[in-house]
Amino acid sequence: MTDPVRKDEMNATKISLGVVTGICLSLFFTHIHAQESRIATQSVRCAAIFSVLAETAANDSKHQARFKTAETIFSELFVKEYRDKKEGVTPDEALRRRDLVLKEFRDTYANRRAYIIEETVLCGAWGEGFLSQGENYAYVPVIPKVIPQNIRADYESRGSSAFAGWVLR
Repeated sequence: MTDPVRKDEMNATKISLGVVTGICLSLFFTHIHAQESRIATQSVRCAAIFSVLAETAANDSKHQARFKTAETIFSELFVKEYRDKKEGVTPDEALRRRDLVLKEFRDTYANRRAYIIEETVLCGAWGEGFLSQGENYAYVPVIPKVIPQNIRADYESRGSSAFAGWVLR
């Protein structure tokens, strides 16, 4: 017959081993993607978000053109940022990665809606920093940590309606 105290210790060890294994795997996969900067990662995600905003703004040509411009800026930024780490990155790689992010959004929207809308707000605020510079941006704005309330309200509203309609297509 097994000792109940011993059994509890073994279960605690199993949980600890599982946690350690999870942390090790996380560090391994983080190391693999460590070559990609945060700007590169976030820019391709923002390109995906702006592609959804542009696609769903078909009735509003002014905003659709603005969103397409932001999508292009973020795709180009991904290529520039990633090229510093890896030779031979092309705009096709940016499109491939954007499409992977779009698939992720479509697959996880039901469970991660709030996160996707919050990321839309972040990308919207960051995109406004680029768009406010005119046709040719001179510098890469900092990824915002504080977002003005008017930008937040605008992109929350646009993101909610855009993604809700887009996911159903």
